[in-house]
Amino acid sequence: MAPKQYRIVGGPSKFDLMIAFFARELDGGRRSVTFSLSFPRVIDDLRWLEDVEVILNDLQWEDGSGESWNWKGYTLGAKQRGWGPDVEGHFSTHTRLGWLRVREIAAV
Repeated sequence: MAPKQYRIVGGPSKFDLMIAFFARELDGGRRSVTFSLSFPRVIDDLRWLEDVEVILNDLQWEDGSGESWNWKGYTLGAKQRGWGPDVEGHFSTHTRLGWLRVREIAAV
């Protein structure tokens, strides 16, 4: 299936991105970051927001500003959303806005 893209309307600080990418939990596990996504569905005049946990595998400066990032990783709990685990996106730690692209799981 074609990838879908969602708006990020909130997310981690630059420090939280760094910790998630470089540090491990005490048990050796990977740390996640949380992005808040806005979905194009309106319920009672409010946009539907959902937090998504992501484990980062790749993190790059987008423009050298130190505030704009391209990243790749995988989601925790992706199957419950009908998504494949792989995600990528762009995020600004200055504005806390960006986008997240996912690949949906093909119907069997």
